[in-house]
Amino acid sequence: MVSEIAHSQDKRLVEVARLFYREQLSKTEIANRQQISITHVNRLLRDAQQKGIVEVLIKPPRFEGLEAELSRRFKLREVRVVQSTRDPESLRKVLAEEAAEYLQPHLKNGAKVGVASGRTVFETVSAIREGPRQIEIYPLNILANSETEVKSLSANTIATVLWFKCRPLAKAFRFELFFPHQSFPEVRKSSRASLGHPESRKLRSEMGELDVYILGISELRPDSQLVEFSETCGVDLAALTSKGVVGDVAFNTIGADGNLIAIGLEDLIFQVELSDLKNASNKRDRFVVLVGGGIDKLPAIKAALAGQVFNRIVTDSDTAESLLSTLDPAPDHARRLSTH
Repeated sequence: MVSEIAHSQDKRLVEVARLFYREQLSKTEIANRQQISITHVNRLLRDAQQKGIVEVLIKPPRFEGLEAELSRRFKLREVRVVQSTRDPESLRKVLAEEAAEYLQPHLKNGAKVGVASGRTVFETVSAIREGPRQIEIYPLNILANSETEVKSLSANTIATVLWFKCRPLAKAFRFELFFPHQSFPEVRKSSRASLGHPESRKLRSEMGELDVYILGISELRPDSQLVEFSETCGVDLAALTSKGVVGDVAFNTIGADGNLIAIGLEDLIFQVELSDLKNASNKRDRFVVLVGGGIDKLPAIKAALAGQVFNRIVTDSDTAESLLSTLDPAPDHARRLSTH
């Protein structure tokens, strides 16, 4: 008896939702047709959302003109541009949803996929629809650590989320530089030993030959994962700035020209090599996707674009317009792309 009542209630929820969203009837028209009050209609529509019968998708507009111009001027394979928003959290969500929609067709069976750390990549992977995919997943950047408390979204965590989304066919790898309760000199010594292990070198070599790279980008801000780590190691924000660092991609610290700047902490970081990202971005069959936007990230995005660190980007309209107004394309970019 209870199940029959619940079934009858669900049927009414579906019917009211169909009339409102599909047939575009007003709430007054639905109330008259169903012989209920407008208040009851509102409650039924709310219940339909709460029970998952109705899902509201807000799809920001894309800017095909900006996409085409960015792609043409900088010889990018593909560009996705979404509506800018002043709220960083909202912008990150919009970028991630667009990136996930773009990436899903490219997570094909047999693909080898690398994921970087950070919130934007985490949101992107979280927005990918679940479904079995026979892919291999690699974390692209890991920091040495001696603390047991979790303080950031590591690439290992994000690789695990993507594995969960693509189970049971997916396979994910992990790499740890975790040395609990060691002093900094001990951590450095242990990290060097781990990075020099044959299995570590093998994994890093494999990371240079992936089919898909999902990257975020970070500007030099005090609360960025790499800056906080650097400060614990005695290299503060001022020191990074004085070296010419404008941001990082998968913990590869880059200058305004997009080239690598050593900061003296390389023996404490496991990451895909910047040269491997550049090589992959110059190959037609590789998807090196940068997901990032916002004016704060503009200097870092400009640098990564100048250095040809990626060949596809998902960004926002304000950032796209700023890139077009301030950047000139690299002179040999077209020539190098045409040779691969």
